[in-house]
Amino acid sequence: MNTKTLTLLALLVPFVACGDSHDDVAAEIRGLEQRFNDAYAVNDLDTYFSFYAPDATLIFDQARTTLAQYKEEWHALIDAGGGVESVVMSDMQVRVLDGGQIAVATFLADNATRSPDGDVSVERAWETDVWEKRAEGWKLVVLHFHYLAADE
Repeated sequence: MNTKTLTLLALLVPFVACGDSHDDVAAEIRGLEQRFNDAYAVNDLDTYFSFYAPDATLIFDQARTTLAQYKEEWHALIDAGGGVESVVMSDMQVRVLDGGQIAVATFLADNATRSPDGDVSVERAWETDVWEKRAEGWKLVVLHFHYLAADE
């Protein structure tokens, strides 16, 4: 091989390695999303909330809330007899950023939620989750949930 070919190969190796690493991170995030949403679907609040960073930002449609407020609301719903009936994710895409330290997952979420009265509402939404790799592992730092109209 000539010097130009060796130089080109040397320059490309980090990009090839980065692509493999990003694929691994994307697969890891897909697994986290599945476990996160599985816990949500069975109302396992301890497991569900363990995925969040303490300083997470949460946006549901057009309202921002704190993790503490969200926890309080969910515990009140469960204590009153309500909860999640099911959640189905589809059309998931994962983007890996910042050298594999940040990942963004977007997907459609079809949720069925039971009120304390027993009424079940079915909703479809786009969800965007931003994960950050921290010392304690991957943590959900931003969740944005945007409800879709019934005809969307």
